[in-house]
Amino acid sequence: MLSGELRGCFRMRSYIDAIILIGSLCLEFGELSIMLHC
Repeated sequence: MLSGELRGCFRMRSYIDAIILIGSLCLEFGELSIMLHC
């Protein structure tokens, strides 16, 4: 039971890390496109 909870927590953390990574990439890409438009 404990290993299952640990696995779920690890999966949730990796999922959050992926969202943060994609978010930061989108943010940088957005700033780059704004600079190119100006």
